[in-house]
Amino acid sequence: MIRALQPDMRAVEELAKKEVQANIFVFVLTCALIRFVPKIIRKFF
Repeated sequence: MIRALQPDMRAVEELAKKEVQANIFVFVLTCALIRFVPKIIRKFF
């Protein structure tokens, strides 16, 4: 039973790592937008 479950756990861990990386990327991107959008708006308007 345990041996059968191990590959599934590895796959779940890989998915979790990818999701965490994606979430961090989105968070950083959002922070960058929040910081730079006002500057861009001030330049153009």
